[in-house]
Amino acid sequence: MKTIVDIMGDNATNTLTLAADNKDPQYAAAALAMAGRYMNAANADVWAQKGERSQPATKAAIIAMLAASKQRVAISLCTKALKDSDARVRMAAIEASAQLQSTEMLSPLLVAMKTADSTEVKAIGNSLLSIRSRDVSGYVAVALQHAPSFAQITLLHVLAQKKAADKERFIRLLLNSEDPDVAAAAKTTLEAVKE
Repeated sequence: MKTIVDIMGDNATNTLTLAADNKDPQYAAAALAMAGRYMNAANADVWAQKGERSQPATKAAIIAMLAASKQRVAISLCTKALKDSDARVRMAAIEASAQLQSTEMLSPLLVAMKTADSTEVKAIGNSLLSIRSRDVSGYVAVALQHAPSFAQITLLHVLAQKKAADKERFIRLLLNSEDPDVAAAAKTTLEAVKE
């Protein structure tokens, strides 16, 4: 396959998209690795379309490949993938959002957090911490009020790590939470942002 790709160059995209569906997982992974090396905007669109139509394992791998190659088209694919019924696809989108470093992923991540399981909530929290933008704290503070209790604790942790002292009023609202864990996390967060 490498020889074919070397000869075909950018024209190898169709060959690689077919190889990505191979039943041999090592062969499919090799095709995606090669595709990542030859990635450009035109190829990225083809791969995004392929990702939308693929089986969950392939879709997750394509999301990871596009994010690793920093393709903006991955943002749209990740946004859709956060709503996927398959947990592998959702986790791939969550992890990719950290690599993409795009503020466009903030709202979709925070919306996904409302229905995510505990593993996904933790991964979303880590992605939010990875995104280097001043906007993160603002989005998190607003989402904090409408998130489920277990997600509120993660979001408070994000605000503490981001040292979001300017979001103190949002944090204070949770000091009186009916959930004692949330109230304790809010208190800890207030102390952390003041340091």
